[in-house]
Amino acid sequence: MQECIVVTSGKGGVGKSTVSTNLAVHLARLGHKVALVDADIGLRNLDLLLGLERLIEWDVVQAVQGVCTLSQVVLPVPSIENLYFVPTSQTSDKMALVPDDMVDVIDSLFDDMQFDYVIVDCPAGIERGFENAVAAAQRAIVVVTPDVSSVRDADRVIDLLQKKKMSDIQILINRYQPQLVRQGCMLDSQDIWQILDTPIIGVVPESLDVLIASNQGIPFAVQQGSLLEETFVRTVQRLQGQDVSFVDFNEEVETTVWGKVKQWAKTHMGA
Repeated sequence: MQECIVVTSGKGGVGKSTVSTNLAVHLARLGHKVALVDADIGLRNLDLLLGLERLIEWDVVQAVQGVCTLSQVVLPVPSIENLYFVPTSQTSDKMALVPDDMVDVIDSLFDDMQFDYVIVDCPAGIERGFENAVAAAQRAIVVVTPDVSSVRDADRVIDLLQKKKMSDIQILINRYQPQLVRQGCMLDSQDIWQILDTPIIGVVPESLDVLIASNQGIPFAVQQGSLLEETFVRTVQRLQGQDVSFVDFNEEVETTVWGKVKQWAKTHMGA
């Protein structure tokens, strides 16, 4: 089975790129051949998350324009078997491609290069970049953070996806902080599910490890044994149709921001 999945949100800054990257990482770990496509023309950053910025010679816009072939654009990710990266242009504008161009690119990745999964990282906004990113997708994962503005933007995106007749839409809650939920300062997953009326495929906690890994060019989910890895393992299992439970965030876990702060206070202040 071959499937194109777009990771979107409408709102910027919710973590679409880290979610896209780590879904692709875990699918590749399971033995699937995975292409991770950066659809953010002019503002690409997946190459930085993967540590591949110095290896890019060609991009997908150039392939569509006939300057190079698509096979020249696709880069294997050295540290992760079965994972490949498809960079976009850093200098073109968002009008450089039209939705039909993206459909042709995805079809070629499936038909000519025999990928099992294509993960498309959608740019922020709901204009041309969004239209390009969703054009070939069979499934959409809408990333939302537990705040009102993000939920409202996600609701708008879900409506647009439904108007495009996309039936397989799920939400992933990112940057979840259980201690703020317990204090009533943050929406909980039940609140978000009821507002958006859309299935939840995963809940990922806030973590300082994300920032550290991003700066190092390392997909954070490859850090085995972490809470982040566990949340993505279960998310990918749900992606593939398995019925698995969600991580219990009621237990203190040191990889959350709050857990790290408490650990620091205990070590340095005797708290």
